[in-house]
Amino acid sequence: MSLRSDWENLAGADELVKDGYPILGEEQAVGGESLSQRTWKVRVVLRESLDEERLTALSEGVAQVLVAPSSGGTESLKSCLRVRKEGSEARIEADLQMLRNMAEIQRLQTAHPEVATWVLVTNGSPENDPETLVGETLKQLTGVLAGCQVIEIVQAPGESFSSLWHRINVSRLLSHESELGDFPDPLAGAGLFSALASQDVSSPV
Repeated sequence: MSLRSDWENLAGADELVKDGYPILGEEQAVGGESLSQRTWKVRVVLRESLDEERLTALSEGVAQVLVAPSSGGTESLKSCLRVRKEGSEARIEADLQMLRNMAEIQRLQTAHPEVATWVLVTNGSPENDPETLVGETLKQLTGVLAGCQVIEIVQAPGESFSSLWHRINVSRLLSHESELGDFPDPLAGAGLFSALASQDVSSPV
């Protein structure tokens, strides 16, 4: 069963568009156009000052390390996620519902063309919990796949250097080992995300 028509006949074409979700790629055919590749930067925000040796270690391979920058005026954007607009930058704090979050971030990007930079913010924890790295990976991956230009890793008050180091290593793995930046956007042409992004999911769930 190699032909698409064979699979459609077996599954039933009506089932493939159930609940208004188009078949993958059908409504956004790419054709001969090449899809742009993803690029993003990593920003580390420290709540506690570190010695020069540790600062050097953190900044290696990281675009920017800041020590508790003061924020200007903020404006909350209507969303099921926590989203704050600061000038031309929007900062998003995502939960672990990865698929919903990616659709919501793409909806926000469409609804707010005035925002030049979308930042996915991940906050740390003072506890060294192995499960923290799982959540950190899901959140950072959400930001990368949703098209955020910056992943911001925020140190929690009392968070150890080793915990922060492990969270930054998640970014290094996504940047250098996963090769996510070497491939086109996997969501482009996906009917599910096109449909979700067009819905109003701005109220808290």
